[in-house]
Amino acid sequence: MTMPRCVLPGRTYLITRRCIQRQFLLAPDDVVNDCLLFCLARAADKYNVEVHAATFLSNHFHLVITDVEANLPKFMQWLSEYSAKCTNAYRGRWGALFEPESYSAVDLIEGNDVLDKMAYTLMNPVLSGLVRWGYQWPGFRNNPELIGLREYGVRRPSVYFSARGSIPKEAKLTFVKPKQFKHMTDEEFRTALCGKCRALERSIQEKFDREGRKFLGRRKILAQDPWESATTWEEKRGLDPRIAAKRKWPRIAAINDLQAFRQRYREALERYKAGEHDVAFPAGTYWMRVHLGVRCEALLR
Repeated sequence: MTMPRCVLPGRTYLITRRCIQRQFLLAPDDVVNDCLLFCLARAADKYNVEVHAATFLSNHFHLVITDVEANLPKFMQWLSEYSAKCTNAYRGRWGALFEPESYSAVDLIEGNDVLDKMAYTLMNPVLSGLVRWGYQWPGFRNNPELIGLREYGVRRPSVYFSARGSIPKEAKLTFVKPKQFKHMTDEEFRTALCGKCRALERSIQEKFDREGRKFLGRRKILAQDPWESATTWEEKRGLDPRIAAKRKWPRIAAINDLQAFRQRYREALERYKAGEHDVAFPAGTYWMRVHLGVRCEALLR
């Protein structure tokens, strides 16, 4: 049995989802880019999710989002399902597009943790050795200089969705400043994020230059065969972090809160299985509440 996921309103996450067998099934071109942006925009609007940063690479994607109404599982189900259906229809393939394991959702505890993971997300093509400069990535990646300024609009992809269906003809998405930075103006936040991105970009460039390594480059990325897989080594069955916090005491507090949630959940589940169906599960319980209608404790504000 997998660990229960604590889903509470207002949490900010780093999301990661990987393609099956590390295949380049999301290899960028105009059609794939539009499909992914449309699905992200539609899912965010449908489930009231604020999107702060997004980068879709050839075999995985990263998002930084705030789950305003505790709809994270529904948001990720819609995004994963329809981006897979669109991509499969375009590629002429069937079956799973993403790894069968669930997506990774890392709870970002403080503002600096959010800023770090936004820079990580937006600079991932550079960190992965794909392009020397973030703006050179040919897949979808929102521009950090335009957060809060640009509205991305994309028409419903014809490769999967029916013109007579219920899905809207167009989806729109504006990447917004996270709530952790409400003390900053949008311009001040963009300046801080761009500075973090540039510092990370420079550090990777300097590392590659010292080691005599080359970035793959746009031309080779656009020539990737979607059916091929990454050949670089990747650790399997390692740690699956649920929390990211640089500062020690906020990290310890968040870990203690998560452990307490899991303990209360286990106790409530045992009582429920024993026939006590009126038992109160801890606030943040998702699957049992949505699918079986169990009672949950009130959320303390």
